[in-house]
Amino acid sequence: MPLTLREHPAPLNLDALDAALATESALFDLADTIAAAVQRPVRYGRTEQRGRHRYQPDRANRDDPHRWHLPTTRDLGPASAASAGSRRYGLHWAAVWIEGRVLGENTGDLLAPLTPRMLDEVAAVARRARADVERAHSVTAARCASTCRAHGARASSPGAPGPAANRS
Repeated sequence: MPLTLREHPAPLNLDALDAALATESALFDLADTIAAAVQRPVRYGRTEQRGRHRYQPDRANRDDPHRWHLPTTRDLGPASAASAGSRRYGLHWAAVWIEGRVLGENTGDLLAPLTPRMLDEVAAVARRARADVERAHSVTAARCASTCRAHGARASSPGAPGPAANRS
């Protein structure tokens, strides 16, 4: 479900909302681009039927969890989506799927390896997303390094990950 349709009130920081929407759109578009470039089409198998139904998509191949399903549309325009494809699983799934492609996760012959150009595109999207989020929250790398557990310092907010002794 897109970020804008969730049942949450708008944040007080509208720059943060803009950054979140831009990041969401960029990651979904990146996953669509990667899938279109490196993902093998669904295989078809022969059935006992005759005529145009003689060959049908292989269900196991079509439903493979490693497969990214592109959104489909009926008409032009954002409100005309017939299926959200893999986007319906949310932003986290898109990020995990992209990470699997970057790390070269073994998927058999479903996906070809990413080219250096695609890896550069992934890095550029990640840089832009980080810059947008940091700008929206007025965070600098030095400030983040002094408070963020991911950079080796203590977690400073209630409920933040980290040792219980460091929580407020």
